[in-house]
Amino acid sequence: MKALLQRMDHFWQWLATLEATASVRAWFAGRSIRDKLTGVVMGVVVLAMTVVSGFGVLGLVVSSRDSLRATRDVVGTLGDVTALSVASALAFNDPRSAANTLSTLGVHPNILDAELLQGDGTSFARFEPAGGRPLLARLAPALSTTQVERPVEISAERLGLLRMTVDLSGLWRVFVVQVAIMLLGLGLGVMAAYTLMLRLSRAILQPVEHLGALARRVSESREYALRAQVSTQDELGALAREFNTMLEQIEQRDAQLREHTEALEQTQEVVCLADASARFRYVNPAFTRTFGYTLDEVRERAVTLLKPDSLSADVTTQQEIRLALVSGSFSGEVNLMGKAGRRVPMFVNIGPVRGRDGTVVGYVGTGHDVSDKQRAEELIRRQANYDDLTGLPNRRMFHTCLERCIQESASSRAPLATSSAALAMPTELALISARPSLRLLPRSQMP
Repeated sequence: MKALLQRMDHFWQWLATLEATASVRAWFAGRSIRDKLTGVVMGVVVLAMTVVSGFGVLGLVVSSRDSLRATRDVVGTLGDVTALSVASALAFNDPRSAANTLSTLGVHPNILDAELLQGDGTSFARFEPAGGRPLLARLAPALSTTQVERPVEISAERLGLLRMTVDLSGLWRVFVVQVAIMLLGLGLGVMAAYTLMLRLSRAILQPVEHLGALARRVSESREYALRAQVSTQDELGALAREFNTMLEQIEQRDAQLREHTEALEQTQEVVCLADASARFRYVNPAFTRTFGYTLDEVRERAVTLLKPDSLSADVTTQQEIRLALVSGSFSGEVNLMGKAGRRVPMFVNIGPVRGRDGTVVGYVGTGHDVSDKQRAEELIRRQANYDDLTGLPNRRMFHTCLERCIQESASSRAPLATSSAALAMPTELALISARPSLRLLPRSQMP
């Protein structure tokens, strides 16, 4: 029994080692849930029935050993009685009487033959039934027979030996039949378990297969209005309900996303999205109308695509925008370059998009064209400082330049006459003298 337990322990260790191998894990991972469930259940059933059958065979072995021991004891008792009976025949050298006495052993069905041996080992008398030996005893005598020996003595003097051959084929026949019945029961049990498993697996795995098919359909068609059928109240039913809840949330977010996308498509504001590397990810139609680039043309391209080749003094540089984005967002007027090379003045708002961990994952920019605004401001400035009829600077411009000259003269502590050059104005003509006589300079001579 101890040896059997040790072997079973080695068997379980071998199974654990087998399960840990990468090949078995890869094979098991590549199977479907139905195959996995069937394999696991059938493996457990076969293992359990094999263990039960093993203990049954062990019980048969123990029972057969007890039967063999009992048979040997009975034959041994008959041998003791027969040895006493043939002692006198052996002492008086009467083989016929000894043979007659040995023939009485034929009443026992398991005794195949009996032989009386003299002290020197020669045969004195022998008995063998007329029917002969059974087939198993003839084919495998070492396996299906055993010998029982009893000494023949008179007054503690050994005269010879009584040797009897016992037939074990009956015990083997009973053992084989019982093992065959047990194996047949094991096979029928495995078949019944497999059939039952197939029927039960449909009820167990049908919700899982339905859920998997629905997930594939949703993934392929993007139909988030579909719902899983909740047919059970167990864990699979809870999984289906949670899956439906997830689909509802995705459907709501998808609807909100469509609304936001439509709003971005309809707005007149230029809207663009860029990733953390400042590469375009999305632009709306207003962007295309303003700059001439479509979404496919700018996707994955750097935002410096809109940067002019040369920046004037009133344009905010790219470095200033980056510095502003480090601490927050940027708002201001910039000059950008369109697809046709046209300079487009824009008022833009640029802000970072942060992830859940606070890191910058992208940037969003909005803006609108301020060309009309700049033209209107230039018109207002010219009407305020120039005469409509002559196009020359008016009294307002003169006072403005004079005040500037006075301020510069006071700050530099120089006479006003030396600061007359400060009266130069960024116009076609300029005043350069603070005296009553005025001198007009052409634009080429203006400082």
